[in-house]
Amino acid sequence: MNRFKKTNVILGTAQIINDYGITNSSKKNLKQALNILSTSNKLDIYTYDTSKAYLGAHKSIENFIKKDFSKFNIIEKLNSEDLASYNRESRATHWPWLNDFNSQGGNICLMLHNGLDYLKSDCRKDLQSCKKKGLAQLIGLSVYDPEVLEKCLSYGGFDVVQCPVSIADRRFCNLNIIKKIDKQKVTLHLRSIFLQGLLLKMPIKKIPFLDEYKQIFFKYDSLFPDYEKKILLAIKSVLDDIKASIVVGVESSRQLKTIYKMFKLKKDKYLMADIYKSRKLWSALPKNSIDPRKW
Repeated sequence: MNRFKKTNVILGTAQIINDYGITNSSKKNLKQALNILSTSNKLDIYTYDTSKAYLGAHKSIENFIKKDFSKFNIIEKLNSEDLASYNRESRATHWPWLNDFNSQGGNICLMLHNGLDYLKSDCRKDLQSCKKKGLAQLIGLSVYDPEVLEKCLSYGGFDVVQCPVSIADRRFCNLNIIKKIDKQKVTLHLRSIFLQGLLLKMPIKKIPFLDEYKQIFFKYDSLFPDYEKKILLAIKSVLDDIKASIVVGVESSRQLKTIYKMFKLKKDKYLMADIYKSRKLWSALPKNSIDPRKW
């Protein structure tokens, strides 16, 4: 039986203790990470997107979840090699906490960090085997390109897909793709809705393409100088015409509270006008510049 609980907001944990992202400049300590996790629960957020690759994130979640495992969902991202290891009984050694979490009633979605791996027969078998063995309630993929998603959908056999969608990146807002996702009853998660924080504030780390298109950032900042308004636009623009959950990464409890507050607000005609204005502005950003892997 699928114990995995549906959720509208998912907490991404890549930066709860690391300086992940181009606008994040400082690492957090365990106390700060636990504070973010505690705040998430107060907001009824019980689903955490994590990975062994997010150094320190596993330890933070392990320290936070002491009991009542069944109310928590963990989305664990793995590469193809780690997935094969997880499927071959190596999880007790390499993922002891996750193994215990599952055996004590916790809810797990195993997700390929790069959906491109799902096109390999062995990888598909490993992922589907984990679900059959009860090592996960759901299995899924994280994809970067619509073309890869379409190929993965042609194979089917997975429950969840994560796609990058933002004001600046609407490649996955293709009606044909959405219909295929719905037809296969695949749950859709939208990640990178803030484009690693780029849509909220100017980056601390230099990005080569930024100088050429800095006028877009300056104009956006002059149109919408209010930080909360930027968060509101980023969230509502991706949920305007897509039914999905959103994955959000945060630097602090305060930021998480603000994001959740903006998520709960309802759209009105004035906000819709600002969304269309924002999309038009960001459409000038080349599609080959919106993939953080290339920065």
